[in-house]
Amino acid sequence: MNTGKASSKSNSYLEEFLTLNPMPHYYTLHLGRDIRTELVQKYSWAIPNNEAIQFLAKLFLVEIGAGRGYWAHLINEVGGDIVAYDKYVKKGKVKVFQALDWVETYYPIAKGSYEAGELHSDRTLFLCWPPYNTSMAYDCLNTYLKSGGKQIVYIGEGDGGCTADDDFHNLLLDQMTLEKEIKIPQWRGVWDTLEFWVKKC
Repeated sequence: MNTGKASSKSNSYLEEFLTLNPMPHYYTLHLGRDIRTELVQKYSWAIPNNEAIQFLAKLFLVEIGAGRGYWAHLINEVGGDIVAYDKYVKKGKVKVFQALDWVETYYPIAKGSYEAGELHSDRTLFLCWPPYNTSMAYDCLNTYLKSGGKQIVYIGEGDGGCTADDDFHNLLLDQMTLEKEIKIPQWRGVWDTLEFWVKKC
């Protein structure tokens, strides 16, 4: 499969994070540089580890809001099946957080948003750091569930945190059951985890 033009050997994000962060929860300002913003733009909001990638590779995934597709790339590398979408796609490139230019992807990203949940309700919905205080995450999950979807992997903070909105978290609690949680590396002051939810009977 075509894996995009940007290169990645093994899990470069985690390797860079651990080099800069010998202790957990390292300050993001380092030598006058906002290292976290740099790496978010280069890779993704959330930092993948092996346990998370191996778990995701066992599922049949549709990712919405995939950004540069770094997580999708790692999942694909270990044999996982994932299709990825992002709203901000143009000529095979994407626009990511605070970046001025369109950038190359690690994995093929199709243009699309919440409607992809309807197109792929047979897959597990994957949302990694959906934007804070917008309806994006809710719209994705609501459309997916109404189309017959049954499972979601959500990476972000909990209710009241800096990802998604109250409507999304309320919908999760109302219609789904938390089946599994995996800890992932965290930036200082950020409390994101991987959560696997299944629709209630």
